[in-house]
Amino acid sequence: MKITRIFLSHKVLTSSLITIIAICMYFGNNAFATLENSTNAPRLILKDEKLFDLTYGEWIAKWWQWYINFPKEKHPSLYYLESECGKNQTGPVWFLPDYVASGTIAASEIVERTCYIPSGKYVLMGINTGMYWSDTNETDDRIISQGREGQENAFIFVEINDTKIDVQNNRQDTGIFNVFVPSNNKYTGPSYPAGIYPAYADGYFIFYGPLKPGYYEVFWDYAAGKTQVFGASPVETKAKVLYHLIVE
Repeated sequence: MKITRIFLSHKVLTSSLITIIAICMYFGNNAFATLENSTNAPRLILKDEKLFDLTYGEWIAKWWQWYINFPKEKHPSLYYLESECGKNQTGPVWFLPDYVASGTIAASEIVERTCYIPSGKYVLMGINTGMYWSDTNETDDRIISQGREGQENAFIFVEINDTKIDVQNNRQDTGIFNVFVPSNNKYTGPSYPAGIYPAYADGYFIFYGPLKPGYYEVFWDYAAGKTQVFGASPVETKAKVLYHLIVE
């Protein structure tokens, strides 16, 4: 099963900083820079780092497990509610959903979201990401190739508090992992057999923290090549998202 989705001005699923000026220090080929000289600036996690003894890819797998557990009719990527931003959030990392615009949705439209987050949390936000799981005994190579499809040739633009962050070189994947797929999820109907399936996820994320009390603006803009989802006609995925994060 192919699941391709995710969220940003110049970007996907997606400005001005009111309270903080962040200075971005970008080193060499690092995809993420370290924001310094700002009281509220979070540290950006690089794709080769571990956090709480888990790899970046393992955190992506956790993000996808969180993401797939929501039923389609209440999925936060489609029906985001500020009041439910904290739903199913456990542990030290806070997950935020993507947004995908396609078809008749204007490429210039910016989707704005607000979320209240406890201080001390890290945040993992999907920008352009996809997951593929197999219920037909497909090979690992097949699962991986399908999982990567929607992220090829992607354009990614990200700003945190008006500071541009380069994420083009921070694409990461999960490797093959087991995902529990509920019967009623974003991509299948209620008759789909729930179960644990081999899966692979890949894409571009913003991973940063720990967050100190304050206000953060996270903006991203992305566009990716045409992707086929569940046998439907290929579509170009694109979005611009602006998150207002209030950390208390």
